[in-house]
Amino acid sequence: ALMSETKEAPNTNEIPDDEALLTIGRAYYTGLGRTADFKQAVRFFRKSADLGNVEAMSLLGNCYLRGQGVKKDKAAALTLFENASEQGDITATFRIGDMYKSGVRQLLEKDPLKAAKFYLDALNLAKDHGDIMDVPEVYLRLADCLLNGIGMEKDVHSAYDFYCSAEDGFRERIESGDRYCMDDLDRAEEGADQCEKILGIKSDTDSKTAA
Repeated sequence: ALMSETKEAPNTNEIPDDEALLTIGRAYYTGLGRTADFKQAVRFFRKSADLGNVEAMSLLGNCYLRGQGVKKDKAAALTLFENASEQGDITATFRIGDMYKSGVRQLLEKDPLKAAKFYLDALNLAKDHGDIMDVPEVYLRLADCLLNGIGMEKDVHSAYDFYCSAEDGFRERIESGDRYCMDDLDRAEEGADQCEKILGIKSDTDSKTAA
């Protein structure tokens, strides 16, 4: 009987580690200097997510949202984002906000108030976790909402502060090798410039030109 129980006991050495699978998935997704392989990335993200890894759920949701390595499926993306968001994932939370901001046909209606709520939830999660790497996207989205009065009262001063914080975060990311946030940095810079014009603030570039 003891031998039978021993044979049936799981061998922990054979159980894959969700973090290791996530790391492999990320390597395939980014390419690490080579061409990205989204199909392999999805394969490893799914394995990691099946083991309960929340970040893998969020990344897999992003692949479904963009149709990277898998057929585009916004319903599947939303389900993954909701599961990850409920467990405190920052990226999944602001992605849900994005979906409410624009609306998704036959899935959910455009709702600026809900979008703003998810962006604020993401900001609070980022503050609680001290997760600087995900803060720039949240700052950028809240800045857009504040500048244009989307789901919240228009506040150009606060929008400007958020755009500047987003710029700093994206620049830090780029310095660390992240090549995927150049467009976001451009958006943050354009938003900050727009705020400066509205508020009558002279930028460093203007000051240098005047000098």
